Amino acid sequence: MNLFAIPSPSSLWTTLHPIPHNNLTIFEEVINKTTYASIPNLLNWETAHEPNGNSDPLDAAQSTCDLIYKLDGYHPVSTVLNCQDYNFSPYINGADIVLYYANLIGINTTFSPMWHTVCTLDFGHCGCDNCKGTLYDVRARVQTFKDRLNILGFDRTKSVWTMPQAFGSGAYRNTAPTGQHWAALGFTSFNHGALGRLCDVPDMNKTDLRRQRGRNQLVHEQEAVLVGKIGKVAHRP
Repeated sequence: MNLFAIPSPSSLWTTLHPIPHNNLTIFEEVINKTTYASIPNLLNWETAHEPNGNSDPLDAAQSTCDLIYKLDGYHPVSTVLNCQDYNFSPYINGADIVLYYANLIGINTTFSPMWHTVCTLDFGHCGCDNCKGTLYDVRARVQTFKDRLNILGFDRTKSVWTMPQAFGSGAYRNTAPTGQHWAALGFTSFNHGALGRLCDVPDMNKTDLRRQRGRNQLVHEQEAVLVGKIGKVAHRP
């Protein structure tokens, strides 16, 4: 069982992501062994994480979503896409919530330190697909995904959520985002139509978990200050 986190001062674990999603037999066994009915803060299921980046079977997300609806018809289903425009339609068919990856903090947009190749629109992997390394990437990803859902006729049945970057200093990144970075990523997403926010915090131990809880509280305080400032500007005569 793999769990993904949503930043909250009170509780983190709210998204269940059983793996593998493309083997329905194993997937059903995992769900049956998971006492999800007793998890009071379960928000949603996640069927696929970066399926377009891994070239997962195109029908896997839909099949998994159908199985979850059969076993648990109360919680929405999400999927996380990391590519800007690769096989968008097949993978979002199996989701109520479409999340995007735009992990732009600390990346090199022209050269991949992981693969030692250049990154262009047609070649290379720099950790954020076709990103410029600015908040424009967040705005573009949210708006593009919303426009696609509208064109495909899903504007009333599916929504775009944001997954702001909460990790760094890895293969593709030379630094981790600060609380202000994280707040800015979230605000930009909401300003352009994202309806919710989840956060991927992989491989978190107890020490990291306590640190993240304190950091989340700081971020919420920073967001409250920003909301106050924005409200004052918006209501100026």
